Parts: sequence; structure tokens; C-alpha cells
Amino acid sequence: MMTKDKPIINFSWKFGDDESETLTLDEKEVPEGFADSEFDLFIVPDGKDPVIHLTKGNGIALSDNNIKITCTRDRLANTKWKTASWALKITNTSNWRDTLCGGKITRYSYYSAERVEE
Repeated sequence: MMTKDKPIINFSWKFGDDESETLTLDEKEVPEGFADSEFDLFIVPDGKDPVIHLTKGNGIALSDNNIKITCTRDRLANTKWKTASWALKITNTSNWRDTLCGGKITRYSYYSAERVEE
């Protein structure tokens, strides 16, 4: 469970689509060395599907105080999970690691749950 000072953000994604979310940090929240820091986003499905790991340059892009998260349909292909937990971690240039935020992802389909198509 995340502590109360870390934002919990929930996403709703559609099966078979490319997904993109942009997180905007308040200028006061932007950590020192933000652009030079490492970023890791872990998507941990509820179930047996493998963990999805996004990094800066591989699903995470930075612009000013924005963090753009992109998870393409090919990364989600052949997965069956409907809900997952996610956490975004930053490792600064002093090697200090912190969780910026996290939450849940719920995937939905316009088809019945038994007939999900990727």
C-alpha cells in the first residue's frame, strides 16, 4: 500500500489499444536532477501474466515537468489480465530511489469478458 503522501492514480485502458498517460508534476514537486534521473514503471498484473517494466526511452518520456507513459498494444499482446497495480519509481543522480506515485489499471473491452481480443 502506498503511503498517504504518494498520489494514487487509477487508469482505465481498453484491450487491444495503445495506451498513453501524461502525469504532470507541480513545479514545486519536481525533484532535483529530474531530467537526469532514471525512471522505472512497473505494471504488476493480478494473475499470472508477467510484470511489464517501462523505462525512460522505453515507454517513459520526460518534457519539462511532465512524465508521459506509453504502453503499446504489442507490449500487452497475449496478456489476459483485467486489473494490475502500477508504481512509478525515480532514481536520482545520487542513487536515491523513491516512488513518485502508483495505483491501479483496469482493462476493459467492448466485447464480453470471455471474448477479449488483442
